[in-house]
Amino acid sequence: MKTEDYDQWWGLHLRVARGEALKPDERAVYDAGADELDREERIECDLTHLRRLRASVAELEAENANLHKERRELDAKIAAVEARLSEETRQQLGIGIG
Repeated sequence: MKTEDYDQWWGLHLRVARGEALKPDERAVYDAGADELDREERIECDLTHLRRLRASVAELEAENANLHKERRELDAKIAAVEARLSEETRQQLGIGIG
């Protein structure tokens, strides 16, 4: 809402808060302004929620990348250990078979 529109709406709002009756044209301006402010608030809430979701996705992506890196490191360690096993042990474990 533009500043001048908000200023006009606020004046009407103060009158309503004091219990004053508004003329029909004033009531229309007041109601339209209240609706606009409600929409703006919902949009801001939606944007805040969206920002939080984006931050969560970024954190999860970073965690996923770290887990993939850790998995590659563990796979390399497993391969190194398996390479040192005897052929008989490898067969018993089913390593390198088919």
